[in-house]
Amino acid sequence: MSPITRAPSRISTPISRRRLLKGLGAGAALAPFLSERSLTAAAPAGNLIIFHTPNGHKRRLDSDPTALAFDATTAAGALSFGQSLRPLQPFQSDVAVVRGLNLKTPTFIASHQDICRILTCRANPNGETDRDQFTAFGPSIDQAIGAAVDKPPLVVAVDPYRDTPHWRTALSWSASGVVAPFVKDHAAVLDELFGGAAGSVPSTAHPPIHKATSRADFFKTQIGAARARVAARARAHQPWTSDAVRSLEQSAQVSPAVTCDATALRSRVAALPTPPARQPDDKSYDGAAAEMQARGELWMDIIAQSFACGARRVATIQWQGASEGYDPVANAGSPTHHSVTEYAFGSMSGARWMAIDAWYAQRFAYQLAALDRLGILDRTIVVWVSEITEGHNQTDMVTVVAGGQALGMKTGKYVRYPFIGTEVEGAGAIPLQQNPANRSLADLWVTVQQAMGIPNATFGDPKWCAGPLTELRG
Repeated sequence: MSPITRAPSRISTPISRRRLLKGLGAGAALAPFLSERSLTAAAPAGNLIIFHTPNGHKRRLDSDPTALAFDATTAAGALSFGQSLRPLQPFQSDVAVVRGLNLKTPTFIASHQDICRILTCRANPNGETDRDQFTAFGPSIDQAIGAAVDKPPLVVAVDPYRDTPHWRTALSWSASGVVAPFVKDHAAVLDELFGGAAGSVPSTAHPPIHKATSRADFFKTQIGAARARVAARARAHQPWTSDAVRSLEQSAQVSPAVTCDATALRSRVAALPTPPARQPDDKSYDGAAAEMQARGELWMDIIAQSFACGARRVATIQWQGASEGYDPVANAGSPTHHSVTEYAFGSMSGARWMAIDAWYAQRFAYQLAALDRLGILDRTIVVWVSEITEGHNQTDMVTVVAGGQALGMKTGKYVRYPFIGTEVEGAGAIPLQQNPANRSLADLWVTVQQAMGIPNATFGDPKWCAGPLTELRG
């Protein structure tokens, strides 16, 4: 398998306030800062991708507990990945590995069922019971941000995967007790995002420059919007801060490699093999690793292009259901991944688990590369989550966060929050997770939503929020 490489660095020339204002008076002055491509789309605002894989991650090597697997450290002042995360090396400066966050609002069992809580961070206000172990009590972060930016999230699943909702797939929630449905039909999503077979950009997207459309008309649209914001700022006597200038600069930028046409994506959909019978229960067929990779990577390219063209700003990709999961390395059906994490394969389980994590790390790198090719990685935050950690709990979690530098995210670093206590399995971990000395997973979502322009100081249950992670942004 060929390694992921990132696109060459792009040179971004900032527009000074004087030159920007001059450009607002004459469209030609902005032309040097715009792409010469015949079909492009205006750069979107901040975006978010939730990347979910099941069954937690192997943090250390069994043969050498001091050696890192799904974890990182700081070496010589730089981020150093553990063995499972080495596929992310080409994006070292764009990735932060955060350890020490804890879900403080788990179900009463604090196990795989908490797929319903990791994005919602709100417990049953009347107290947890066994009837609530599959229920969320608030919107998930993807749905909350989607509602705030008025762009519905795209929630997709990768085959082999169940066709109908199940507690194992209840990751995204539009409201308390309301699971957001996932989709698996690539063609249907392309129709929704880009229109019919011609692949036109939907009306909600930024207007493209077509060969039959005058570039001057496109510039006029972009400049007119910027001029209106200048006038509004002047009427309000608002100072020209660096953020204000940056906002206008971004309105005049054009993503350098975006074609808002779904033709190539449709060709890839047509080339997908017809999959065998879908997964009807906790088990799935063997021999589907190549299919899984192809379908997942197609989803990631669709997500990236939908962001670049302004059709969506939030997406969640569910690779497998909680506590089951395909083993893509052994090419073995679900629930083999879960069996590996339960050490059903004896002394070989640790190495197999690390290999599975590394396979998913390659897919995560693919998503970063897809965003990077379209020039939007620095405006897209990608967060890798699982419903548990290495054990059946949500303590001392290792979370990978990438992208978003233009949104203020601090990447290229390892962030280690102290964890107080000795990690245990299941419900016994809940007091540790809720220890005020241990940092809350909800604070990560506060950080993300603020980077997306939503100034709320809490997310989920305010009781468990200490504020944004300043080590990650601020």
